Amino acid sequence: ERLAESCRGLGRPFPGAPQEILAWMHASLKESGLTEAVVRLSVHWLGEGVGRFLLLIKPFQAYPKKIYNQGVAVLTAVPRRFTLRAQSAAIKSSQFLSGVIAYLDKGERIAFEILFLGQQGSVAEGTISNIFIVQKSAAASRERAALLTPDVGSGILAGITRDTVIRLACSEGLEVLERPLTRHEIFSAAECFLTSTLCDIVPIRSLDGRLVGDGRPG
Repeated sequence: ERLAESCRGLGRPFPGAPQEILAWMHASLKESGLTEAVVRLSVHWLGEGVGRFLLLIKPFQAYPKKIYNQGVAVLTAVPRRFTLRAQSAAIKSSQFLSGVIAYLDKGERIAFEILFLGQQGSVAEGTISNIFIVQKSAAASRERAALLTPDVGSGILAGITRDTVIRLACSEGLEVLERPLTRHEIFSAAECFLTSTLCDIVPIRSLDGRLVGDGRPG
């Protein structure tokens, strides 16, 4: 659905019926013989012709368990996220140049992910992930927690895992707020984590060398 929406955003028709594409993907995955795999579907156009699908299937390598148990270090990128007037982050494309430059700029510093800031300095997203914080406040003598994440207007791609986390949090009765976030709010958060399809949910231990909360996954 998101791929078809991105096609519409580019003024291009989705070149196929979704059910046919799903059947082709399942057949291709079965033919690969892989039980754990990364499956990446993309659409490509040559000139003004009809788009064509490309399916890449490769073995899935799980992240080490220690990143989930201990949390990870994250750095703020030197370059800013591109302005919405230049390119819409809501359209998922194969343009990862900004992410490559961000990783080059980090040099020898160790980081699991690089966090982009928007043009106005608010937090946007990682190179391949979305970000959430847990904010706790004392209300009526009872501690309450809220889940905060940058809104789409912050210049982010609405990730599939991000949407799943929001849906599950709401079903558990948690307050979820989508709005601009600052680095200060991350530093003062009780917890912080990244979401993506490949790593699911990964706790953030520190941002730019400063511990988030007590530095341990909650």
